[in-house]
Amino acid sequence: TKIFNKKYKLLFLLRLDSYLLNKSNMNKSTYNAFIHRSIHIINSYYQHKFSIEISSSMKLGKKLYLPHPNGIIIHPKTIIGDNCRILQQVTIGNNISKGKDIPDNYIVAGVPAKIIRVNT
Repeated sequence: TKIFNKKYKLLFLLRLDSYLLNKSNMNKSTYNAFIHRSIHIINSYYQHKFSIEISSSMKLGKKLYLPHPNGIIIHPKTIIGDNCRILQQVTIGNNISKGKDIPDNYIVAGVPAKIIRVNT
């Protein structure tokens, strides 16, 4: 089942770590801080295992899918929208000064990334 799937665990821990980090009253109790730190350590272990860097402080949309989560690096200030699929060995930066946002329903590939298709 899903609980034994390594990719599912990775995304679950990432989302849980993000939720606990952003929860407003998380740091008010020692118990909550301990729980968050424990989840963060487990999340870090899985990220190290897959050689990825995805910050728990970044904003993730619904249904993020990482079919082969190896070598993925995403800048902490990047915002990932809903229904996004990121393949292996992808680096996503955040260059606000150059305006490299990718609109909804677009598929990009290459170095540097170029729009290759629009899904309607």
